[in-house]
Amino acid sequence: MIKATTLVKRAAVSSAYFVVAYIAISVPVVAEGFSAHFLSLVSAAVGFSAVMALLAIVAGVLVHRRAASH
Repeated sequence: MIKATTLVKRAAVSSAYFVVAYIAISVPVVAEGFSAHFLSLVSAAVGFSAVMALLAIVAGVLVHRRAASH
């Protein structure tokens, strides 16, 4: 991804990548904290696990479809 950009835009692309990665890591943790505040910790953990399992299944289906179409 970075080699495809010009030298001028390489810093912007790198920083955007790290901002997206930081948000992707922190948003689920903050959401888990809020849900644990309003629910019990066990309920929040089960809900978080269910959402992560659902996202993993969706990602697996999308990868399988993409591999089958090529």
